[in-house]
Amino acid sequence: MVTFNAPVKSPGGQSYKVVGYINGENLVEKVQTWLENPIFGDMLIETEYSYYREGANGLKFPSQIVQKRGGWPFFTAYILGAHANPANLQQLMTPPAGGRGGPPGGAAAPAAAGPTSEKLADGVYRINGAYNSLAIEFADYILLFEPGPQSEARAQAIIAEAKRVIPNKPIRYGVISHHHFDHTSGLPAVVAEGIAIVTPTVNKAFLMKALTAPRTLAPDSMSKSGKKPVIEAMTGDKRVFQDATRTFEVHLIKGLPHADGLVIGYLPKEKILVYADMFNLPPPNDPVPNPPVVGTQVFVDNIERLKLEPERIMSIHNLNPDRLTTLAEIKASLGRK
Repeated sequence: MVTFNAPVKSPGGQSYKVVGYINGENLVEKVQTWLENPIFGDMLIETEYSYYREGANGLKFPSQIVQKRGGWPFFTAYILGAHANPANLQQLMTPPAGGRGGPPGGAAAPAAAGPTSEKLADGVYRINGAYNSLAIEFADYILLFEPGPQSEARAQAIIAEAKRVIPNKPIRYGVISHHHFDHTSGLPAVVAEGIAIVTPTVNKAFLMKALTAPRTLAPDSMSKSGKKPVIEAMTGDKRVFQDATRTFEVHLIKGLPHADGLVIGYLPKEKILVYADMFNLPPPNDPVPNPPVVGTQVFVDNIERLKLEPERIMSIHNLNPDRLTTLAEIKASLGRK
């Protein structure tokens, strides 16, 4: 075993540690390191090298490389051949110029503007962005559907905008649509705000383990606040938030290949439904896809199973063109009425 610290520092000022495991034939079998991650904190990255072959000029190379991140399989690569010091090595190592996959001209990107909001009903706001969120006002608190997408900065902007449009009330609950990283990478900011994360039981253990991991490489707002995650698991396929002013239902979607534990939100009085990642409608008047989109079929089947009657349907990802859609339009994309 060989251990060393990389000559670069993490955003938190810590050295990146690398551990290599070498077998009796002086071949690398495994390499471990830890990198910062918004969900896993100090995330273990473990790469295993196996089934070594001997190529040209006696070069030995692993024909299989398997990498895990945070304990989960990330990729498997099968190497068919390897060449030491090829003649075009310099060309292979040169990054593309700006405008051909590289950064445009080296100029720094402008700072992102804060999100805007759209009032959908009294006390109901769509917080706009590449990933939208829904802010819902109750008598004593605010609920956010999709409170922490994309990044910590995006989650903080969503929280600030929700407080702006619904002032003088705490954000008590944050319902996540599902566990995928692009929808949860801002959850440290949600925890730091003291917001309880609501999700189906299948996601609770994963999120609790990830959000309580050490975060020494890149301390975030959660670790700096000292607050611990509060994760409330749905006890069944449905959870209802209700008081004298409002009812909001959270329903588990069944039969979707994209993710287990994915939920939709529904306001029965306002007849507004919010969803993520089940489908993206084709532009209006485009021909019906053949075969029809599986996620769209699953969505309609679940709406009928749950006997919901939405009149406006909001996607977390913007439709093209950006709009709220209807159940009739969604069914039309399947060639159904």
